[in-house]
Amino acid sequence: NAKNLPTKPESTALQLDGLRQDSAATHLRRTLMDTDLERVRKTTSHARGRMDNLIVRAPMDGQLSFLNVTLGLRVGQSESIGEIKVMDNFKIHTRLSEYYIDRVQVGLPASVTYQGK
Repeated sequence: NAKNLPTKPESTALQLDGLRQDSAATHLRRTLMDTDLERVRKTTSHARGRMDNLIVRAPMDGQLSFLNVTLGLRVGQSESIGEIKVMDNFKIHTRLSEYYIDRVQVGLPASVTYQGK
């Protein structure tokens, strides 16, 4: 049976061949994993784009005063679904005691009741 055993050079050649095959298989696995990763990145990017399209944005800052939507409604781009009050354009007229006039200044908090709301 000693005749069937590989010699030292044959054994080394077999080991080297095995290592080459392992290296080729590892390279192939790496290539497949890189391809899978790129596919997942594209899928994620596509999903993010679709999610961004679900966000309704107003063309200006303000307070939403009217909204006309129902669950499941599809809304196209630039389609009006509500009304926004631009708060910079509001003026409030009120009666104020002379005692408080010098204490009122821009930036102070205030609460306003309008039509019972």
